Amino acid sequence: MALKVAKTKRYGTPDPRWPEADMLNERRYTVGDVLGQTLQQFSYSYDFGGGWDHTIAVEQRLVGVEGKNTWPMCIDGENACPSEDVSGPPGCMDFLEALHNPTHAQDEDMWTWVGRHLNFPIERRR
Repeated sequence: MALKVAKTKRYGTPDPRWPEADMLNERRYTVGDVLGQTLQQFSYSYDFGGGWDHTIAVEQRLVGVEGKNTWPMCIDGENACPSEDVSGPPGCMDFLEALHNPTHAQDEDMWTWVGRHLNFPIERRR
């Protein structure tokens, strides 16, 4: 996973197997350090091999309440996250198509694989 801010700095967990000179160690910075008070948007990559790239808009900065939310938190968003290991956005679309369509060739396999536990509702077509 990596956080990229203003196309100039990348924060993540350095991996000695794949050294990246421009990657800053995420453990040395807080979200407040990185975002400051003026940054309104940044990108976030989750699962590099899968291509899950997100643009995050900072719409509001709230004051933390001691003991409740003194850490960064997302309080709203669109759509739920996909199930793990669906092979990125194209694989996710195939996965969802199979779950939505009971006549799809992989419908039963996908339902078996996901264990009927999803992070979002599926409306089945008839």
